[in-house]
Amino acid sequence: MKRVLALCLCLVLMLLISCKKKGDGRIKGNGYTIEEELDSLPLVTVSDKEVVVIDLGSYDLLSSYPLKSTNVLETFLFKKSLFVVCKDAVYRINIEDEKIKKTTFSFEAQGACGLQHKIMIWGEGAFYEFNKNEKVEKIAEFDGQPVDVLPFPGYASVIAVLEKEGTFELAKFSLLSKELERKERLEDFVRMRISPFGKRIYILTKEKLVFLDAKNLRFMS
Repeated sequence: MKRVLALCLCLVLMLLISCKKKGDGRIKGNGYTIEEELDSLPLVTVSDKEVVVIDLGSYDLLSSYPLKSTNVLETFLFKKSLFVVCKDAVYRINIEDEKIKKTTFSFEAQGACGLQHKIMIWGEGAFYEFNKNEKVEKIAEFDGQPVDVLPFPGYASVIAVLEKEGTFELAKFSLLSKELERKERLEDFVRMRISPFGKRIYILTKEKLVFLDAKNLRFMS
């Protein structure tokens, strides 16, 4: 019996010494030192003579491009391209070779939002897609004035709030079939958001907050 207890005690001591050695070899000084290096946060500014990209953290100049543009609506910075959307055209700036290409619209643009590697532009009663081939293609027509336009996660559809003669309408457009999927009437509109996974649409009116099913735009809560 004494021999068994002595053997068990030796095993426990060996286990403790082994754990201690592993710990000493793995943790040095006061423990782990976790350092995280963040990439620069780009901020795009546009003047009447150039487009400038600065680091929002340090305010250092990252790049600048000569560009004479007016009536700028939006700017979109992708991995290899910087897009400047104006009312009459979109400029694509190649970040690698700094070449600038202008694509003129056949309509007057009213707004734009970024999609995955693409840009959606709207104006004069229709939504348009500016794709990677640098062509402007019509997605769908609408009746009214876009108040708010948001893409769904996955970029298969977009949701838009349209206003016409003081009334509001919620419309869902497919970017795959390029057709109007569904629309519903709204009360006095204030703001719209889409849930992170694209399952719900939150509509804030002047009197309440409404939850809608993103698939069929039906009332949930």
